[in-house]
Amino acid sequence: MKKQSEKAMQTKAALISAFWELYRGNPIEKITVKNVTDSAGVYRSTFYLYFQDVYAILEQIENDIIHNWKIKLFEAHSKDKNINVVDIIADFFDENGEYLSVILSSKGNPMFIQKIKDTTRPFWYELFNLCDNDVKSSLIFEYIISARLAFFAEWYRNAKHISKKEAATIFHTLATETTTSAILRLSMGEI
Repeated sequence: MKKQSEKAMQTKAALISAFWELYRGNPIEKITVKNVTDSAGVYRSTFYLYFQDVYAILEQIENDIIHNWKIKLFEAHSKDKNINVVDIIADFFDENGEYLSVILSSKGNPMFIQKIKDTTRPFWYELFNLCDNDVKSSLIFEYIISARLAFFAEWYRNAKHISKKEAATIFHTLATETTTSAILRLSMGEI
């Protein structure tokens, strides 16, 4: 029974991996079950033991990322009330960037960003003691989380040519200074 379970896990992982390799270079509409099974080296009927269609594989990947994000938020929240949210996001991108850089790109699922935001919102509101039905809090949250996700997605897409610490420093500068001031400091080589 255990061997069968291991084999099933390996087969499912092979299908996910084959899909991912195809998805990185193609829109999902161009990926077929046959493409995935040929790449994974399994029969088409085997595919349907695990997934309904290629969209179900993408959903599985997205759900796994959301699960990892929840773990990261929970760990950070349980450790210290003075956590650095930028470091949490940088670590998360460091660990999941291969997927996030594609899923958050124009090829990705626009609803995934909303899933990340919906997962983050309760954590954020509790952390900063904000009212969850306040329009101002909602606007501030939207602005901040959107900027952070876009910033770190861009950092990862650029193959992390600067360190996580340097990226966090730039982000901190952007978050604490005016945009004009940050751009001037960057042009003078100060950040």
